[in-house]
This record gives sequence, C-alpha cells and structure tokens, in this order.
Amino acid sequence: MKKYVGWVLLAICLVVTYQGWQTSSGVADTQDPARSVACDVGDDCVVSGTEPSAIKSDFMTRQYQFKTSQGPVTVTCKRQYVFFGNFSCTPKLGSLGVS
Repeated sequence: MKKYVGWVLLAICLVVTYQGWQTSSGVADTQDPARSVACDVGDDCVVSGTEPSAIKSDFMTRQYQFKTSQGPVTVTCKRQYVFFGNFSCTPKLGSLGVS
C-alpha cells in the first residue's frame, strides 16, 4: 500500500510541476485577452501600442503592463482553478514594478 501512495504523490507532483511550467511560459497566449481588458479601468481609455511595456510571469499568474491614456495599467491573468482551467484577466491602475 505504501508503495502506491509514493507513486500517486509522484504523479501529483509531476502534474502540478508541468501545469506551473505551462502557466509561466507561453505568455503570448494571453497577451491579446490582457490587452483587450486593459481599458476596463475607466472611460475614454486607449491602449498605446500593440505590445505590453513589461511582462512578468510565475507558476500561478501572468502579468502585463500596458501604457494607456489613463496611465500605466497592470493586467493580471490567472487560471480558473489554480493550475487548471481557462485564464481570466483583471486590470488594475498602476505599474507592474518590474525593474
């Protein structure tokens, strides 16, 4: 019985590691949806340019900073269920803080 528990834990760790790697890489996949919600922070907002001015990703989130007519906007994209599911993006006024 203990032998199977070890294999199950190993499988769970491998799945979580792979999903975390998928989230931290492939930032281009969510760049367009992030750009489309960047101006949800206010009226009369226009995004400058097509590319984000900064990108930051880790195993749980992807963050993009866009220059807008309202100032810098940070859009955070997270998966629906920590490591699984579709990404949903939420904007917030302010810079990303990437040095």
